[in-house]
Amino acid sequence: MSMILLVDDDVELIESTKHLLESSGYCVVAALNGEDGYRVAKEEHPDLMLLDVMMKHDVEGFEI
Repeated sequence: MSMILLVDDDVELIESTKHLLESSGYCVVAALNGEDGYRVAKEEHPDLMLLDVMMKHDVEGFEI
């Protein structure tokens, strides 16, 4: 099963996208900021990463 990592600071967007992707058969993991997203990516080795490039945190998508 393909794994997708979602990285976004919008909890509602994460939840709705996660639900949509899981209903299509994907395994989905999520992080609410760039720092956590980077850590999860190193640990989980997702097949695809969808991330917000302009988050309200020190580490944004551009840095990832």
